[in-house]
Amino acid sequence: MNRARRQTVLHEVAHHTHLKPARVAELVAHWARTGEIPAEIRTALEDALDGHGPPQIPGSIPPESR
Repeated sequence: MNRARRQTVLHEVAHHTHLKPARVAELVAHWARTGEIPAEIRTALEDALDGHGPPQIPGSIPPESR
């Protein structure tokens, strides 16, 4: 996921959870370290990521081209 997409997802999660993007970033970093994330943040993050589709692996053939 490129930087622009990461920023978009971060801001979407912040918007839907009524938190500042910096706080969402802190919670995601905490999740990476501890494996713990508030359910509301996890749900919003999953929803935001689902809305941006699966990432394409560099060098792979897009599914529609197979």
